[in-house]
Amino acid sequence: MLTQEMPKHLVKEFPRMEYLASYPKHEPEDGRVIVHNHVRPQRILGRNGFRAWLDELSPEHVECSCSRSKLKHYRMKKYA
Repeated sequence: MLTQEMPKHLVKEFPRMEYLASYPKHEPEDGRVIVHNHVRPQRILGRNGFRAWLDELSPEHVECSCSRSKLKHYRMKKYA
C-alpha cells in the first residue's frame, strides 16, 4: 500500500492517520479503516482534491456507499 508522509503539524494530533498515494486492494489489517474526503470520488487519488487515508474508526466517520471501492470504507460525517 503506497502512502504519503503526513504534514508534521498533524502527526501529534492524529498519530495513526496515514494519507494514501493509491487506493488499497485489501482492507487494512491493523484495525484502521479507509476514509475519504467529501470531494467527488476520482479514479486517481489527489485529482480534483480527492484524498483518502487510513485512520482509526471514530464517531466522525460514516460508512460510505459510493462506488469508488468495493472495500468497506468511510466518509467524514460532517460532509455526508
